[in-house]
Amino acid sequence: MIIITSSDPQCSLFLRHILVRDGFDTVLAADCDEALSLTKEGIADALLVDWDPAYSLALFGMLKATPQTRDVTLIALIDPAAASEYPRFVNAGVDIAFVRPVDPVRFLDVLRAQLPLPASGIADLAHHESLGQAGIILEPLACRVFRSGREIHLPLIEFNLLRCLMERPGQVMSRDELIAGAWPRGVFVDLRTVNVHIGHLRRSLNFVPGKDPIRTVRGVGYALNTSGMDAKDGEASGSAKEKRDEHRFSGYRRHQWERDHG
Repeated sequence: MIIITSSDPQCSLFLRHILVRDGFDTVLAADCDEALSLTKEGIADALLVDWDPAYSLALFGMLKATPQTRDVTLIALIDPAAASEYPRFVNAGVDIAFVRPVDPVRFLDVLRAQLPLPASGIADLAHHESLGQAGIILEPLACRVFRSGREIHLPLIEFNLLRCLMERPGQVMSRDELIAGAWPRGVFVDLRTVNVHIGHLRRSLNFVPGKDPIRTVRGVGYALNTSGMDAKDGEASGSAKEKRDEHRFSGYRRHQWERDHG
């Protein structure tokens, strides 16, 4: 898992694309403050930073000075105008530093060497082909989702939730099962947080006209509708409880930023 933060949103999306295609999981952070907060949560193995040297060095210094984050692999992209700052990045404890522009092939080769994918993870990626259920096509390797022929852009957590539901079509999955399948290992996730992300996922999927593909089973969990059942046959789509939980967790800025930037 790699946290990515850049002053250029387009660069963030490009980095996420090539890393995901290579088998890494990623999380986007809107700024250095959010990157610091996410890293302290312990959800990632590495942090990739592409900001002004002053901001980047301050962030790296704080991370290396904190026991819980000092072992996170730090990766810096340095603007060519600031190439003379390279020694300062090394002294700040940066593990991998690139002066832009960077050849994507070399970039990935270095990251593979420093952050090798677990063998089981590689096998899982190779095993999964496109999933098709309820008018939805999900491509695990490309991290793309289509409904009725139209592409839908989902943040990582919502993408993982949908993948879990599509791998077990029609079966009710508990919130604990969804947490285990959609979030990184070792991260504490409140059960109500699942409601929030399911609400986001529903709105994204229902942007394309059609029946609500997600059925809520009160007190149990969620299932992917494969029988043509409308949302009203289960608990109402976007229930009052989901709305209350979404409001409660609206402070998680990373989800808002990911939605805004694809």
